Amino acid sequence: MQYTYTKNTLDYMFNYLMKYVGTYRVKAELDEDEHDFPRTDAGSLDPTFDDLYIPCSRGIIKHTYIGDDILCICFYDKVKTGNGVFKEIKKKYPKIDIELDNSVNDVYIYFHADDIKKIATIIHPRTSGNSISPFSNKNLPKVDYKIPAKDMSILYDITKDLTKVETMHFYKNLNNKFINGVRKLNGKKFDAKEAYKKSRMGAREFIHSSGLWDKYVAYAKKYIKEYQK
Repeated sequence: MQYTYTKNTLDYMFNYLMKYVGTYRVKAELDEDEHDFPRTDAGSLDPTFDDLYIPCSRGIIKHTYIGDDILCICFYDKVKTGNGVFKEIKKKYPKIDIELDNSVNDVYIYFHADDIKKIATIIHPRTSGNSISPFSNKNLPKVDYKIPAKDMSILYDITKDLTKVETMHFYKNLNNKFINGVRKLNGKKFDAKEAYKKSRMGAREFIHSSGLWDKYVAYAKKYIKEYQK
C-alpha cells in the first residue's frame, strides 16, 4: 500500500468519519478523567477534537492522517484476533489492498475507504444508532443516581394492574409529557426538556434529582386514569 500526501491532506481528513453517520454508528473517544468530550475552558466542544471511531464486532475503525482515504482497523490487546481478521480479509478478498502492522500488544490493519463495505462483511461495524451524532450526549455515560426504594415503590403501585408491555408504554409517554410540560422550578423559569438532555440521567432519575418527584407522582396518578380508558 503506497501512501501519498497532498497539500490539503489534513484538512480533508479532519472529521473524515462523519461521512459514515447514517450508515454506521460513529462515536467519539471521551476524556478519561472527565468522562466527557474534550472541551474548551468556556465549556464548549474543543473545535480541534477529531478522535472518532466506528465500533465493530471485532476491533474498531479509525481514520488516519496519511492521505488517500486510508482507514485503520485497530485491535488493542487483541493480537490473535487482529491477525486472524487480516488472514480472513486476504482469503476472502485476495486482491484487496491492505497492510498489517503488528506491535507487541496491538494490531493495525490499514485499508482504503473504498473497500469499507468489503471489510464490513468480516468485522461487522455497528449499525444500531447510526443516525446519532458522535458528539451527542447519548454517547456519554449516564450519571449514577439512585432513586430511594420507597419512592420507586409508589410508582410500582400505580402501574401494578398493567402488563409489562403496557407499563413500558405508559412510562415512556408519561415521562415525555411530564418533562415537556415543566416550565418552572421553585418559582423560576426552567426548561426541563433541555435540562434533561444535559443531565445524562434516565428520565425518572432526572425528575427525582430535580426535586420534581412529588409532582411527577401526582401527574402519574392522574395520567393512569386517562391511560386506562
